[in-house]
Amino acid sequence: MKPFNKFKKPQKPEKNGEVKTFGQTVFSMEEQAVNDKPPQQENKSEPPPMPELKKGSQGEMVMKAQRILKSTSDYIGYVDGDFGWVMEAAVQSFQRRSKVPVTGIINHDTWEALYKIR
Repeated sequence: MKPFNKFKKPQKPEKNGEVKTFGQTVFSMEEQAVNDKPPQQENKSEPPPMPELKKGSQGEMVMKAQRILKSTSDYIGYVDGDFGWVMEAAVQSFQRRSKVPVTGIINHDTWEALYKIR
C-alpha cells in the first residue's frame, strides 16, 4: 500500500498550455482571469455610486437606509429590506430636515445626507 501524500507534485506541462497545481485543483494558464488587476475606482476619496431606492425597492441597500433612518427616528418600521409607504414617508421627513429636494426617493443627494449621519 502506498503512503498517503497530501501534497501533489506539479504536473508536467501539457501540449496546449502550462499546468499549475494548487492543493487538489489543477489550473491551466489558459484558464486565468481575463483581467488579473482588481477594478480601480476613479477617485479613491469618493464613495462608490449608490443605487437609487424608491417605493418597491428591496434588498440590502434598503436595509442600510432603514437602519440609518431608524437611528434618526425618522423610520419607525421594521428593518426588513422592503421600501414601502412607511419608508417613503421616513425618507420624505428626513429630506425635509436635511434641506434636500423632497421626493421620497433616495437618490445621490439623499445618500450624501444619510452618510453625514453615520
